[in-house]
Amino acid sequence: MKLGEFKIIAECPKTRARASIFKLHRGTVNLPTFMPVATKASMKGVLSSQFDHEIILANTYHCRNLNRNLDEFMSYYKPMLTDSGGFQIVSLKDAFVVEDGVIFPNLALDCSDECIARDSDTLINSETEQKCYISLDDNLVGKEIEQCSEIKNKKEKDSEIVESEKNTQNINYVNDTTKSITSSNKKTPKIDKILPHCDEFISQDTIKCEIEQLDKNYIIPPGSIMMSPEDSIKIQNILGADIIMQLDDVLNPLQPRDKIEVGMERSLRWLKRCLDAHKNQNQILFPIIQGGLHDDLRLRSIDGILKHKINGIAIGGLCGGENKEDFCKTVDFSIKNLPKELPKYVMGIGYPESVVLIIALGADMSDCVYPTRTARFGRAFTNYGDLCMLRTIYATDLRPIDIDCGCYTCLNYTRAYLFNIKFTTNFCSLMTVHNLFFMENLTKRARNAIIEGTFENFIISFFNNRYKDKIPQYVLDVFDGFSIDLRQQSKHKN
Repeated sequence: MKLGEFKIIAECPKTRARASIFKLHRGTVNLPTFMPVATKASMKGVLSSQFDHEIILANTYHCRNLNRNLDEFMSYYKPMLTDSGGFQIVSLKDAFVVEDGVIFPNLALDCSDECIARDSDTLINSETEQKCYISLDDNLVGKEIEQCSEIKNKKEKDSEIVESEKNTQNINYVNDTTKSITSSNKKTPKIDKILPHCDEFISQDTIKCEIEQLDKNYIIPPGSIMMSPEDSIKIQNILGADIIMQLDDVLNPLQPRDKIEVGMERSLRWLKRCLDAHKNQNQILFPIIQGGLHDDLRLRSIDGILKHKINGIAIGGLCGGENKEDFCKTVDFSIKNLPKELPKYVMGIGYPESVVLIIALGADMSDCVYPTRTARFGRAFTNYGDLCMLRTIYATDLRPIDIDCGCYTCLNYTRAYLFNIKFTTNFCSLMTVHNLFFMENLTKRARNAIIEGTFENFIISFFNNRYKDKIPQYVLDVFDGFSIDLRQQSKHKN
């Protein structure tokens, strides 16, 4: 197979699910697949040798200063994808979009996670009052994790943070591959709000300012960076991932239609700039469909993208708080209006049930920080629902998390052991190993079921096992559209 070739090897006769292979520079990837996220070129809590995923994702914004090839830096030589930095428009507080690109505030994201007030929650053991910092990635998915009696989420007030930051020192980042712009001769921008940040690493200069746009002259807060579409592609070319993403103007899908339309049109203009800037022929560039929850805007985005020669496409601009029904309808509409021969990547999807659902709708790839983040909060995936391993009922439970699971954690440790090492790095590591194994095994099972012609039985079994008689209506509606009744029990176990 030649680079970028995509071949469908089996299809489900009732849904749009398909099994396929996709030729990339570092190897051929079997699809459908889920990509775990190594935000800063590192999978938190695990070594690359501890998981078996065929492709992983790294974050361009967080890796912007590496200035080197990711596989050599990580000692990881399987296929990789880098996002563009566009998601940080909505996930990083006070990022601004102008036609030239994105202006990011300096949040000292290269310091340790527990120092970042906005991106970490303090977990408190109610018995010992011992604080344990479980770091969060920038993605906001998964905040609704079930509350346990052992956990209290603590949020610091802005006023307290501001008071603690009055005497902090500023760090000037050197050799940044993006543009760090300051303006000493221009009018001082008005301070709107102090950002919460780490008082050890960053000063009050890192602030949200009014950005004045006058003939492309921008007043940018000291220490902030401007990332243009060209910058994003240049960084990704250097990082060397097999798949790179265009920089897009990401908006929450619940924003007003006029704002979403502006962002969609800007994303199309930025796509042209990304394609023109792309120089590494070993990398495949994916455009990203935008348009919120509006079918006509999505269709205009698709039409604009398909004017270019592409080898794959992503569906973005979702998972921002929209209800599940609207999410499913938008993914369904987008995929139905895309050429069959393109690999399709739905961005930001990490709940097990959502991954299975989008596979049925015709998606080939997905990614999310949710499986690894939620593991650090104590949630373990199983075929019969998720378990919160911080609950005291597991203190003397000598069973593994899942007796049917073949991961290192389940083969070697009990629920009681995990409960008793909670709030330790070992706990985070073992839980992460389990959830990553579960997600990889889940997509392999789905792929095998498609090839064997049993995908309908697989989805009936999967959703009945996870929800029993309480399958959500949005899931039932999706499969009713394929004339599949999930209310019946599967004849076969998968």
